[in-house]
Amino acid sequence: MIPRPYTDLAFQGWCFAGERDRGESFYKAVFQAYFVDERDIGDLSVLTELAENCGLSGQDFRAALVAGTYTETVRRQSRLSRDLLGIHMVPTILSGKKRLEGFVPNLIELKAWLDAVR
Repeated sequence: MIPRPYTDLAFQGWCFAGERDRGESFYKAVFQAYFVDERDIGDLSVLTELAENCGLSGQDFRAALVAGTYTETVRRQSRLSRDLLGIHMVPTILSGKKRLEGFVPNLIELKAWLDAVR
């Protein structure tokens, strides 16, 4: 999807879902919506629909995101990722001192990285 959407609301939605034991299902729904269905995960109505499909209250979900209930949580987690872990791009995969940043261009390179981690 071009332009790429802002993902702050999706992360806030994940916080909401996680507090209600639906974080994993919400994560998978957002992943599917963006990477497979090419939906705008920066759009509150799209996220609300996904939340409802995960068994969450759409009204409570929307209210929490509009109120900014999880804004500071997401900012704090972003700072932690950046400052403590040195993450400046996504995806970034860390395993001990080994890191893989950005998309891997081919399976051979990914396999080599995984073998080095082992």
